[in-house]
Amino acid sequence: VPAFVLFLTMVLGTIVMSAYYSLLDWNRFQKPIFFGLNNFINLFAYDSADSVIFYKSVRNALMLAFLSVFVQLPIALFFALILARGIRGENFFRTVYFIPVVISAVIIGQ
Repeated sequence: VPAFVLFLTMVLGTIVMSAYYSLLDWNRFQKPIFFGLNNFINLFAYDSADSVIFYKSVRNALMLAFLSVFVQLPIALFFALILARGIRGENFFRTVYFIPVVISAVIIGQ
């Protein structure tokens, strides 16, 4: 129970503080000024430079999600099915597939 309370405090604390900071005009070096929902109005307005960056970021995130699900996943599933069938040279292909995992662990360990 104490670990759950600590976890809940940390999670809810960060959510509440993020919501509070989103309502301020503050750069950490000056006194914070309450800005209200103007930050969000500026973000969703089509004429500000920040909104252009925001909408481009949303588009990129949606494109990444789409490509991951509809391109990367079927390719990975295809190769997994091929390796699960017991083809000739199966151990070789599994080794080639797993080498990057081992190499990264070796490099980090040095």
